Parts: sequence; structure tokens; C-alpha cells
Amino acid sequence: MKVFVIVFSAILISVVMGVFLIKPTKKLLIEQSFREQELAEKYKILRDSVADLEKKAEILNRYLNMKHLEYIEACNLVYKPQK
Repeated sequence: MKVFVIVFSAILISVVMGVFLIKPTKKLLIEQSFREQELAEKYKILRDSVADLEKKAEILNRYLNMKHLEYIEACNLVYKPQK
């Protein structure tokens, strides 16, 4: 009879612990998947923002190069080298 009580108690404790451990684990997994999804969305937004900034930087760089060339041409017209 003692053996039965010990075995039954062990099984009951295992089941109760399993229930209490599985539910929070599932909840944590769900929360983690939501966090991962939010992070993925934020990463996509940041990646798109970086791509937009790179495009704007490229356009600005072209504009500055063009203005620099115009400045050099203007300087060459004003200050003609003496031969």
C-alpha cells in the first residue's frame, strides 16, 4: 500500500508540475513569437528607411559633384592661367 501511495503521489506531482510548467511555457512562446514579429516589422521599417536615405545620399552626392564641376568651370573662366 505504501508503494502505491508513493507511486501515485509521484505521478500526481509529475502531472501537476507538467501542467503548471507547460502553460507558462506556451505563454512565453506566444509572447516571444509576438516580440519576434514586432522586431521583424521594426527591422523592415529601418531597412526601408536606410534604403531611402542611401538613395537620397546618392542624389545629393550627384548634385554636389555637379555643383563642384560648375564651380571649377566658373573658376577657370574667371582666372585664366597666364602663359
